[in-house]
Amino acid sequence: MRFVVHLVEEGHLTSDQGIVVLQAVCRRTPPLGTLIVRRKLLSLLKLRQLLDLQQESGRPLGQIAVREGFITEADLRDLLEDQRKATPSAQELVVELGMMNADAAATAHQRFISLLS
Repeated sequence: MRFVVHLVEEGHLTSDQGIVVLQAVCRRTPPLGTLIVRRKLLSLLKLRQLLDLQQESGRPLGQIAVREGFITEADLRDLLEDQRKATPSAQELVVELGMMNADAAATAHQRFISLLS
């Protein structure tokens, strides 16, 4: 998200384009519950119970899953890593969406990283 804000602030993207990129990231991020079921850590029925608990508490799904003993902390770390790997980066998406070419996106990302240092 911070990279997208950087792209807008630097004039590489309009605010509307930045919103499109962020929406694309959200759409392409696999839900944690889906990953839990795919890895066969929970059945669909247990996931439904977990989602009901989440709705009641408003807390993050992974946090509730660990607290209630549905999964371990190690499972959650692995799931979040899987989720991160499955989600395209903003740099990839601005290219895929035709907002920047690959070289410009890479250069902007390098500049962004250098500003963080």
